[in-house]
Formats: sequence, structure tokens, C-alpha cells
Amino acid sequence: MILFLTIFKYARSPEDIMQSRKFNAIMAVLGVAILLFLLKDLDFNYLRTFDFSLTSAGIASLILVIFAIFIVRTIRWMHYLKSIGVKIGFGDAYFAVVPSIALGLFTPAQTGDLLKIELLKRQKNIKRRESLATVLVEKAADFFLLFVIFLFSLYHFSLKVLNLNYQIMMLVAALLLIFAFLSILYFRKNIIIKNTARNIVKILSDLKSFSLAVLLTIVYWFLIGVGWYLVAKMANIDLSFLFLFGILSITSIVGLVTLVPGAIGIMEFSTVFMLTTLSDISMNQAAIFALSYRIYSILMYVVAYSHLFIRRNKN
Repeated sequence: MILFLTIFKYARSPEDIMQSRKFNAIMAVLGVAILLFLLKDLDFNYLRTFDFSLTSAGIASLILVIFAIFIVRTIRWMHYLKSIGVKIGFGDAYFAVVPSIALGLFTPAQTGDLLKIELLKRQKNIKRRESLATVLVEKAADFFLLFVIFLFSLYHFSLKVLNLNYQIMMLVAALLLIFAFLSILYFRKNIIIKNTARNIVKILSDLKSFSLAVLLTIVYWFLIGVGWYLVAKMANIDLSFLFLFGILSITSIVGLVTLVPGAIGIMEFSTVFMLTTLSDISMNQAAIFALSYRIYSILMYVVAYSHLFIRRNKN
């Protein structure tokens, strides 16, 4: 929360969201270093001879999942906006949400999602401080759902990593509480926090819209899991959907809290670590899966970013 509010306080344009270039560069270099460390143990002869289960039907399924994610995210945001008295058409919401998804894929903790409230301001003259609450509630709902899946995974996975995961869970929870407390102290006299707090209450008070948004959050992460599962099948990883979904929740949380742009290196390393620790998957196969999912995220970025040009041509 404090990260989003700090960025929002000083941001003036979509470009300003990335204003801390030096910090982002350092974190990106760290992520790349972790990725290179992972790749140094990869058997490239195994990679060249690996038989991917890549079919046209599989690629089409992944693209359908991508567009389903775009639509669900759009409808969910519309429900949050409706709760604070902002009504926009599906088209306007869609072309604000999708480019923000593209930017969010490669920004620290997905802070690129703030782009949509800037686009909303430009298109509908809605003040950024009025719509900020929708992004914060979205992220809180995402994190809460991941955290619940993470807790379930602690009992679902092998006991040999239970103690380690429990310690990580407690550390993350403690850090979140500290950050939340500091954010309240830092922004208590700021008009941004007053407007945001008021709109968060509005969102939570609108039980019908909020309930639908929570349901859409579950659908959204289910679709993310489907994409994850389809890529795993293409990498010939024969594990259950629930097992892979549990690993997805853990790697997603790790990627969010590390602040590495796009979780590059972090996602790959945590995925390989979890798969090799909790299953009989080899390091080479786990690494191929992690790299394949990175390629899938790049595909999603290209599809999402192309919407900016489609919007410009329409205008």
C-alpha cells in the first residue's frame, strides 16, 4: 500500500510511474543476475533435444485465456468504479485496463496498474485520487486470495518445507503490518489518503458490487492458473492443477514483495526451487517450464500493449 501511495503522490503522467529509474535498474540487474545463476546449471543439450508439446490448439487456448483475463479484469474494475459513483462503458474501461496490464507485467510489484487511473483521468477527467482506491482494493483482494491459497498450500505440500514456508509467511505478514502502519502515519494529513480511505469504505459498503468483484477475482486467478497449467503441459510436466496452482500462489507472492521489475529471475528461481523441492521434476525440466512461462508473459505483454495502438487508430 505504501508503495502505491508513494508512487501516486509524485506521479504526474504514465511515464512518471517509472521515475525511479536507478532503483528499477538495480533491481532489474539483480533479477537478471539471479536468472543467469539459474541458467548456468541448465543442460543446454537437454534443452535442444527437449520435445515440447506445442500445438496450434495449445497456442490458441493460451490466447483465449489471455483475452478472458482482459475481460474479467475489465468487468471487475467497472464494479469497483461503480461503487464510488463512476460509470464508464465497457470499451473505455477495457482500453484503460489492458494497457495497464501490459505495464504491470514488467514493473515492480505490478505498480504499472496505476496507468489505468491516469488513462481514466485523460478520457473522463476523473481525478486520480478519486479512482486510486479501486486499484488498492484490487491489489488487496489479489494478495488476500493468493495468501489464502498459500496457507492451503502449506498443508497440501510436503512437510519437509512446511517450517520454512511458515517462517516466510510470518515474515511477510509482519512486513505488511509494518508497511500499513507506516503508510497511515505518513499519509494521515494528506488529502490523497482521506479521499482514498473514503472511497475504500464506499467500495466495501457496496456489498453487491464488492461480492461480484471478489467472485471475479477468483475467476481471474483461476484463469491465471489455467495459463500456468497449459504452459506446464506444453513443457511435459504432469502435475495436478491444484498442485501447480499452489506453486503459482507462492511464486506470485514472492514476485510481489521483492519489487524486482516483472519479477524477472525471482519468478524463475522460485518456480524451479518449488518444483524440484516438492516433486520429482528435474531441475532442467523445471527451468524449461519457468522460461516457457516467461515467454507466455511476454506474449501477454505484446497482445496487451498492442491495444494502445488500436485505441489511437480508433481515435
